[in-house]
Amino acid sequence: MFDGASSRLRSQAGTIFSATPRTLSNLLNLCLDPDTDKQQMVAIVETDPSLLTEFLQMEKPARLESWHQPFDKNHFLCATAKLGMQLLQNPISTEQRQAVDSQWRLALLQGYIGEGLADAIDFTSVHEAKLTALLASMGDHLMAYLPADARQAIRFQHAPSASLVDTQPLIRIVAVTTQLARNPDTQIRKDYLTDWGLPDADVKGIINTARERITCLLNEPHSTPAEQHDLDLENLTRALNAVQVKTLLDQQFVATRSLPTEIRRLGALLFELKDCHLFTHMDDGFWCQPTLITSTNSIVIRAASSGSIVTSADTAAMVVDQQILEDCGAEFLLALPVMQNKKVIAVVVAGIHSPDLTEKQQGLHIFAASINDAMSNNSDKISLALVQRTAKKITHEVNNPLAVVQNYLKILSLKLGEEHEAQGSINIISSEILRAAEIVKRYNHIGDELQFQPGTADCNEAISELIEIFDRSYPDISFTKELDCKHPLVNLEADQFKQLLVNLFKNAIEAMNSHGELSIHSTADVSFPDSKYVEIEITDSGRGIDPELAANLFAPGVTSKSDEAGLGLAIVKEIIARAGGMISFRTGSTGTSFRLLLPQLSTDSVEQKESS
Repeated sequence: MFDGASSRLRSQAGTIFSATPRTLSNLLNLCLDPDTDKQQMVAIVETDPSLLTEFLQMEKPARLESWHQPFDKNHFLCATAKLGMQLLQNPISTEQRQAVDSQWRLALLQGYIGEGLADAIDFTSVHEAKLTALLASMGDHLMAYLPADARQAIRFQHAPSASLVDTQPLIRIVAVTTQLARNPDTQIRKDYLTDWGLPDADVKGIINTARERITCLLNEPHSTPAEQHDLDLENLTRALNAVQVKTLLDQQFVATRSLPTEIRRLGALLFELKDCHLFTHMDDGFWCQPTLITSTNSIVIRAASSGSIVTSADTAAMVVDQQILEDCGAEFLLALPVMQNKKVIAVVVAGIHSPDLTEKQQGLHIFAASINDAMSNNSDKISLALVQRTAKKITHEVNNPLAVVQNYLKILSLKLGEEHEAQGSINIISSEILRAAEIVKRYNHIGDELQFQPGTADCNEAISELIEIFDRSYPDISFTKELDCKHPLVNLEADQFKQLLVNLFKNAIEAMNSHGELSIHSTADVSFPDSKYVEIEITDSGRGIDPELAANLFAPGVTSKSDEAGLGLAIVKEIIARAGGMISFRTGSTGTSFRLLLPQLSTDSVEQKESS
């Protein structure tokens, strides 16, 4: 009987469908807004089973309702952009779109009905019931990514009513929800709900409420389904273009040594802004050398007070505004507030030729968000010269005692004689010291690496070489690797690439107290947004990262160790950013995983480098 129910699951609820373009574009726009709360993004994902499945595949949750805990805004942005590009690159026919739309509505109906039933019977986790019912229509292809209770509930969602006696409440809720969403007639309600004591009118109310919520969620304008679908695709395309602009801005700002200069250059290049000035917030006003603006009538203060874009066309300009306008050589002046935690930390002032910003509005907000990120990073930056001096000093100080110990070992070995039983241990100690010295030597050029040297690094070769070194030094750690068979090459000098890995390996080993499992995966040909990257994932089984540290993990000086400077991850991030790559992480109470995306070199580009 249960095997039959499982086979029905595959045939009736096994459709794998794409996320809706409206959901994806809405979520991308939220990700681009610096003031978006994480719960807003979570709420959107939980209206789309395909999008939710993408996150479950990234990190299997202990409980379905806590699926979002390991993810930050960058994860939401990357996952959504990936699905959006897949949808645009693989257009579907009208018939397929209608089937997808019908399946999505059914999934959402099941989620809302499941939530209503769980609430009506006082189930302990209403949200868990909603998400399980929502995912039920996705079938069994995602079973491996679900917690056990949700997996069982979806497995038996087509079980006959008579077989559900004495089963767990979640299984019953999902089974009843599946039936009611497809055929909410009187007999179905009677068969599945009699012993729950729910009045028939209450069940009808739950179903009607679920349908009304879907209607409110869609809020469709007066257009045909085909016209609405085309509009949704246009909105998705614009959102993906905005993501590419944000990615470009972030990479340029990270690589620059002069933020005001780069703001001026990119403002002119991307948004036709003339002569951008960055006024930063001070206790008594906004400052951009040599001008301090304190007047509430100035365009700068009005933009800061309102938190919105202001132009000189809106009101009469102060003399100080007129002076900036004349310097810009434009017809109008624009003031763009830069927000952080809903507070204005700076205002970008620039010349414009037209006060009509309709087409530039979103781009300007993205520009401001990237400036905010760059200012946050710059506030914690330390000078390159200081990093170089510190690294060279540390290398020198560490190698001196290592050399002394090595000499004493040689003297001890000679005194004991070749036949002494301690010679074996002495040889092991000597070998380990030499290996430690070789690792420390790599830090001697850490300052030069921050300047980024393009080159060619074989990912598999470098990873395998370092695993061999660390494996000998840490016998209580189990190293596993799953490397792409294509032997992908990245646009990064080989020693720099090894330096990244050394830092990440070292941190992982310390998090595990030199005992545990460390796995390394590499994948070639990863597309984001439209370029090829090599993805490298390094996962440890140690203690997770403290939430207080995780918020600013890549900032210099952030460390959980009182005796270290906290430079490792800051250097890793800067090298990757200068190479045009990205790094993210996820962590929990146990285990941390770092994900690197590095620009991939094609065979042709490598041959061109070698020939030149």
